[in-house]
Order: sequence, then C-alpha cells, then structure tokens
Amino acid sequence: MRTRVLAAAAIIAASIPAMANDNLDRVFESMENEPGAKVTVNEQRDPDTGKKTRHSWYIECPSVSEQKAQQCINAFKKEREKAIKYTQYNSDTFMVQFKEGDMLYMYSLTYTPKKTHLMLMLSTKPYVDK
Repeated sequence: MRTRVLAAAAIIAASIPAMANDNLDRVFESMENEPGAKVTVNEQRDPDTGKKTRHSWYIECPSVSEQKAQQCINAFKKEREKAIKYTQYNSDTFMVQFKEGDMLYMYSLTYTPKKTHLMLMLSTKPYVDK
C-alpha cells in the first residue's frame, strides 16, 4: 500500500511542471492564430539520435487587443509559483523558466501597450545544474 501511495505522489509531482508548460503553450498557440501574427520556429536535433536538443518559438503580434494581452500576462503571472525562475520587469515584461526532465523551458512575454504590440518567445535547451 505504501509503495502505491509513493508511486502516485511521484507521478503527481512529476506532472506539475508539465501542466505549467501546457498552460503557457496554450497562450502561444492562441496568439499564433492572431491576425497579423508573425511566427518563427527554430529546431536543432542531435544528428546521431534525432532527439530535439534546442527549440525556439517566437511570435510577434503587431496589433493585439488590451484584453488579449492581459490574458497572456495573467497566464504568466499564474505560473509563477510553479517556475524554477520568474522575472518581471515593470508591468510589461515577464520571463518564466521550468525544468522538465533534462530540458529547461524558458518563456518570455513583452508587451508595449501604446503600440498594442506583443512578443512571445519559448526557448528550450538541455538543463545544466549549476
């Protein structure tokens, strides 16, 4: 019985960062479909294994509603407690990092309200313990 409880606890604990990433991934997916959105994707793979070693996803939305921008900002703020690193500059720039397995996921958001301009970036790379 104790083994089952410990196994269940380990599974739940391991899923927490993944849920955080899923929430922010949904933000990126919704913004990718905004009118005028410019999307750039870059992937690097290990030539021997084919495993993805680095990934970046950059979305620039030159004209986004205040409501949509605030939804994105709220999603970043919500993940603060689950992140291994959270950075906020003023009320318009956010960076959140998560470790999942052997990968580090870095999400960033920059919003310029006067220009209704929103930029999102997701970058992954192998996690290196310092």
